[in-house]
Amino acid sequence: MKLFARHSPLLMLCLLPLLLTACGGGGSEAAPEPQPNPLPAGTIGAGGGTVVGASGGQVVIPAGALSQNVAISITQSSTGAPALPAGVSVVGQMFAFQPHGTSFASPATITIPFDPALVPAGSSVSLYKTTAGQAGWEIVSGATVSGSSISAAVTSFSYMVAGAPVVQTVGTPWRWWEFKRILANKQYERMEGNTENLRTTVQEPPGEMLKQVEFGPLSLYPSGSDNIASGEIFGTADGRTYWAEVEAPLAVDITTAPESETTGGKAVFIQKQSYRKDDADATLSLTITQAFIHGLDFNGTDAAFANCPAGRASVRCRDILDARITFNVLVVSGRQGDGEITRKVHHWKNGVMSLAGFQDNWFENVYFWTQSFRADWDEYHEFVNPEALPTGHPLWKRDQFSLTVGSGNDPSRIFALTEPLVVPIDISEVGEGKEFTLDVRIYIEANNRRTRESYLKARLRDPVNAGGVATNVTGLTATSRPVLGPITLGDPPALEPCSAGNDPESGTLQFSSGSYLLRELDTAERIIEITRTGGTRGALRALVTTSNGTGLAGPHYQQVSQLIEFDDGDDVARVIGVSVINNDTEDGDVTVNLTLTAEENCATLGTPATVVLTIIDDEYVPPEPGPSGQLDTTFDTDGLVTTASFGGPGSKMIMQADGKFVIVGGTFTDFIAARFNADGSADNAFGGTGRVTTDVAGGFLVEYARAVVQQPDGKLVVAGEGTLANNSIAVALVRYNADGTLDSSFSGDGKMLEAAVAGQAYAVALQPDGKIVVAGSAPASGGSDFADMMVARFHGDGSLDSGFGTAGVTTIDVGIGTDVARNLVILTDGSMVITGEAQPSSGNTQTALAKLDGNGDLDASFGVAGKVAIPGANAGRGLALQADGKLLLAGGSHTIPSSFVVMRLNADGSYDSAFGNGGASVIRTSTSTAGEGDIAAAVAIRPDGLIYVAGKSGSINENFGLVRFTASGELDTSFGTAGFSNVDFSGLQDGAESLVIQPDGKVVMGGYATPTSNDGYGLARVHP
Repeated sequence: MKLFARHSPLLMLCLLPLLLTACGGGGSEAAPEPQPNPLPAGTIGAGGGTVVGASGGQVVIPAGALSQNVAISITQSSTGAPALPAGVSVVGQMFAFQPHGTSFASPATITIPFDPALVPAGSSVSLYKTTAGQAGWEIVSGATVSGSSISAAVTSFSYMVAGAPVVQTVGTPWRWWEFKRILANKQYERMEGNTENLRTTVQEPPGEMLKQVEFGPLSLYPSGSDNIASGEIFGTADGRTYWAEVEAPLAVDITTAPESETTGGKAVFIQKQSYRKDDADATLSLTITQAFIHGLDFNGTDAAFANCPAGRASVRCRDILDARITFNVLVVSGRQGDGEITRKVHHWKNGVMSLAGFQDNWFENVYFWTQSFRADWDEYHEFVNPEALPTGHPLWKRDQFSLTVGSGNDPSRIFALTEPLVVPIDISEVGEGKEFTLDVRIYIEANNRRTRESYLKARLRDPVNAGGVATNVTGLTATSRPVLGPITLGDPPALEPCSAGNDPESGTLQFSSGSYLLRELDTAERIIEITRTGGTRGALRALVTTSNGTGLAGPHYQQVSQLIEFDDGDDVARVIGVSVINNDTEDGDVTVNLTLTAEENCATLGTPATVVLTIIDDEYVPPEPGPSGQLDTTFDTDGLVTTASFGGPGSKMIMQADGKFVIVGGTFTDFIAARFNADGSADNAFGGTGRVTTDVAGGFLVEYARAVVQQPDGKLVVAGEGTLANNSIAVALVRYNADGTLDSSFSGDGKMLEAAVAGQAYAVALQPDGKIVVAGSAPASGGSDFADMMVARFHGDGSLDSGFGTAGVTTIDVGIGTDVARNLVILTDGSMVITGEAQPSSGNTQTALAKLDGNGDLDASFGVAGKVAIPGANAGRGLALQADGKLLLAGGSHTIPSSFVVMRLNADGSYDSAFGNGGASVIRTSTSTAGEGDIAAAVAIRPDGLIYVAGKSGSINENFGLVRFTASGELDTSFGTAGFSNVDFSGLQDGAESLVIQPDGKVVMGGYATPTSNDGYGLARVHP
């Protein structure tokens, strides 16, 4: 065990006053030469100087603070000054520093005297200065007291006076407390406390309160302390001062430790004090003397599997070391015993500070956590209507904190308040003579999953242990009747309507990120942040809601409908939480849609208004060794499924959120679709027999289904093409209900044949807002340019989205022959990438890519003017998006015919030279002779980074072919037979066209199969 003494966890932040003195010369020195045109007494110019006024007032002005000569006077006067705030006791004479409004380029130091005998007991002296125009008063920060004078740096002149708040005795506090241990599975287990009596008259006995607990051993600890991680809660007898702190114990390997192992601790402190409002101008404030989090990690800059088994990448493991301080303050009307009075929340302030990460990967934050009101108060069952939330106000701001980074070999991080913080509490809604309760709640937790040499501590306490939080009141009389019963939350007040549309000075509300990651194990993570930028005029209100992506409400997460509010002038970020269901099923990573809707305000909504939250499955582990690459006989008894005389080449398969498989294609005259259960059997709940056939265009006109996607509500959108009355080809869409019937809410009858979008659709995807995007090819202008890549966007009802591209369509010309987009992915920022092939002026087809922004315009930062053409391969047939934004492509090679090729591109369209051989890997998949047409059609990435590529292998006897590559693009010879798996349906023409990886690691391929003389669909499942 290593004794840590490199860096104290206490952050000592001091302001050192600049002592300016006038020095006289010695007698032996020559007298200074007379200066030409000396300034009159009291006049200061660019060279700076000192002015001393009557009764001890003084100002020291540095050189350069003034650009011209100014005649300065300091008089003992209050003429024209506004009245001081209620509850402030004057402890010295008022001084007028004139000319009022004089400003300085560099701060000037003023000093005024005061009488220490006039300072109320228990109070402290502050320097008060009138605001611009002498309309009110403000406290000058950073003032220092020396004997009977107070000094501070100011940038302008006004009235100055020394004052101190009148301190009144605080009544007997009602207090509750609790310690919890945090377990390896991220659940909380209560250790000790009295919070079970929160709604009763049972409370902590009067007097000084000190509670301590041990969470476990430490691996590192401050010099001079013991080696035990502890928690502490303290409160003075009168309740004016209290603090709390928590250290996280030595972490364990959570992959091997039992779920009951302790990895962290939490302290809960709740205090209720009641007052009677005697003065209409009464004031109430809290002073937070210090708050900090200290993190330290000597374990290197990467995350091990033992620290983060569900993350699989450092970016997903920001909470390996994770600490936060949450502070809630409530003003509640009424008093104990008044059962007939509706107890109402009048004022609520909230602040959270957090530090999380590990060595060189730390993330600090300060925010307003909206749901803390619901989550923490609901735990103690105190609200009649917990679904409502009061109007909240931020307790603190980010610029009131600083992050200190250790130097040299010290990897510590200390995130702390830079100076004591005064928090005013609004009691204006409480009537004069009425009683109210000040309800303060502090939640401090620290969790260490890092193992070995690491340390984490969160503390709300003065650096010199004098106190943590102090209560200051004027015009109030303390009572001992705080509200203990259930509280009714009122509706939030109405906001002023926006009469002239969006007001730019009201700012923009938006999600802080285009996407969020949340591990299933983190069942109460607070990561969804809404920011206000560009303006703060007026109060704002917005609604955050969730909807299903591939994740479902209930099995995967709890739905959220959360109102958030911003005050006038308020730009502190709001944070909400999405509660994740931590199940024991290997269900893979799933997505949840988050939508922001503005209400009753003039703010502008940022884009996108809907973003994606990905929930990382924490049950995933690399599959156990088995018959790798062999058919899984639990899938329809032999690992193979066929649909003779139903389907054929040009198919597309997906796995639904419930594990069922859907495959679509065409018979040249109809759209056809089939659905299979997870075990490979036909799903008779779909169309009655597991199959449906839909005539889109009517009669025997050509139509073909080529792509399918499942909506969050379970409906299926199928895209392809159909024939118009003039015999031209246009994009067609069909939407099915979950049972295979046509959805009449889509284009009136469930079918849409859009004449305005000529061509074919080969790929379809959904945006988080429900819009449907298709990609394919469209007829070109003529000559040798036959077709261009095409992207079109539709509304959820099937109508064309005219705001996308040109009247809903974008065409991209890459080559001069036939260009086709076969794949489409939508990125988290709303942009999209398409891949396919392009025909150059001569030679073989090339791999083609393009990137569009959310409006359908080419993204010039991608490739060359938004486009990429790669010769030597047709690798745009398969596409997969890595978590880091890189693109995996699959197809065939022209340089080594009859081969699979997989290549990886960076997010900007450039080759990733670290992958394979300079960015690509080419693998022969059969022993057939060159030129016999082996080609890949699909690619998928396993959560541990392994890559599967599927397609057609062989010539006279074509089979499903499957190849596995390592994350770096090398053939993985541990899979199947030397990296290959060939699946024969006993027909002559079989080919895999789609590929999915199940949560358990098994691989399912879908495509065409001809076990008889007729075309059909084929599905095969193999062991990983």
